[in-house]
Amino acid sequence: MGVFSANFNQAWAKTLVTEVDNRQIEMGDIISVRVIADFQSYAASPDFEALKDQFDVLGSQRSSNMQIINGQYSSTTEWLAQMTPKQTGELRIPSFEVEGARSNPLAIRVTQAKAYGTQNQITFIEAELNKTSAYVQEEVIYNLRFFHLGRLVDGSIRPPQFGDSLVKQLKNQQTYQKKINGQIYEVFEWSYAFYPQQSGELVIAPQDFTGRLQLGSQLRAIHDNSEKLTLQVLQKPSSFPAQANWLPAKNISLSETWQTANSQQNELHVGDSLTRTIKLNALGQLGSQLPALAFENQTGLQIYPDQPQTHEQAALDGYRSEKLFKMAIIPTQAGTLTLSAITLNWWNTQTQTLETAQLPAKTLQVLPALNNPSLPAPSPASNMPNALPDTLVPHETHVANAPPFSNTMQLALSGLVVLLLGAWIWQWQQTRKLKKQLSQLALAPINVDAQISPTPTNHSQCDANQTPADFYRWVNQYLQNQSGLQNNPELTKLLKPLKAHLFHQQALPDGLLIKICDLINQPQTAEKAQQKPQLQALYPQK
Repeated sequence: MGVFSANFNQAWAKTLVTEVDNRQIEMGDIISVRVIADFQSYAASPDFEALKDQFDVLGSQRSSNMQIINGQYSSTTEWLAQMTPKQTGELRIPSFEVEGARSNPLAIRVTQAKAYGTQNQITFIEAELNKTSAYVQEEVIYNLRFFHLGRLVDGSIRPPQFGDSLVKQLKNQQTYQKKINGQIYEVFEWSYAFYPQQSGELVIAPQDFTGRLQLGSQLRAIHDNSEKLTLQVLQKPSSFPAQANWLPAKNISLSETWQTANSQQNELHVGDSLTRTIKLNALGQLGSQLPALAFENQTGLQIYPDQPQTHEQAALDGYRSEKLFKMAIIPTQAGTLTLSAITLNWWNTQTQTLETAQLPAKTLQVLPALNNPSLPAPSPASNMPNALPDTLVPHETHVANAPPFSNTMQLALSGLVVLLLGAWIWQWQQTRKLKKQLSQLALAPINVDAQISPTPTNHSQCDANQTPADFYRWVNQYLQNQSGLQNNPELTKLLKPLKAHLFHQQALPDGLLIKICDLINQPQTAEKAQQKPQLQALYPQK
């Protein structure tokens, strides 16, 4: 009963959340604070008095909602307060408590109000850039605001154009109130992040807003224009390395995590699989602009990279993006192996300096394979009982006053022991043989020295109907006698997804084995065509 009660209380734990419509404001702005509970509360309410130290609370109200959908009951209670800041700086909305549930605190950034030449203006529109010059592909933030008194009946404005640039909306349309020259204006705000792709002067045309406004008893047609804006787009600095990918950002970082196939195994052996995940984080760049990182096979290491994944999220100061590079790494030889360092140059747009993000070289200590094919072969089956542990070797047991066994019983027990030993020996041999074949398959490089499974094959020619594992073994056997194909770049390229399928569980591309067979059969025909005729005798017989 106690366990049921604990689970029931946990499933119905109350939650309380605080939300605001704008976390970066100016003096005079009016923002809305919502405190939302996932339960009904009739007597208790948040203590908005705690806000009055840093904000003027203009008013508050409460609402509730209950609904039943497909037999599932849910209810919410919401408290709304409107307030305006008393001071600039980083102000804090505290955590509220209602019926034992606590909400999250929030920080609000408040700056000085700009001077508006809007004396007695009913409507006006404002456009601004967060900088007057930027490098090619650097992030620039554009804000567009429409202010009005009275009640807006309808209106329209076209999205701004930024020439040859990548454009991403930074946040959806926001509405709030702002106090200017003693009057409360309703404000519509749109924000965009754009990334110029060409150097030179970029002109952003004025934005037009048209609509209708009701002021008192009068209905007015309105038409407002913003000012034209100009951005100077700079070329890549000459001090940036010429061979590096140009990457202007506010911040760049590299990090990595490692995971082994067997998390309980502290040692790394030949044939084991390691998963390496590298994370590239950027502030002030879109995920599509982040460069690719190259991962090539290194001595003793086979690397199978996955397709990179990108994520991005809008923030107050621009886009934060992330690019994930995930790969499987399989050691193919024992010893001390080193993964090269990864270095990424980038341009800090805040300090105007060249910086470098780096992951240091990684050293791996690789032990021989656990099922090494070079281990000595087991003794013949006839000698196996002498090598068995004592626990499996029958011993004579003497029991006082025990009646003697009959001949039939003795023969039956002897036969049973022989059957058990024979079955154990057969299973041991089969298990060792299978492990040996799997180890050789995982470790066999495509070269003359490849360790080829001794398993005989009936395929005298390339057969695409084999299983991928048998096909891979056949190719390795075939290449031992075909030195001209061992370093063929096209064949190496085709074998790479086959190995990724066998060792990294990736999907096998359609028709891959047929393509490999076609390529293997081509050199045979070519060699016959290119065979030179025998040299004629120096002294032909007359």
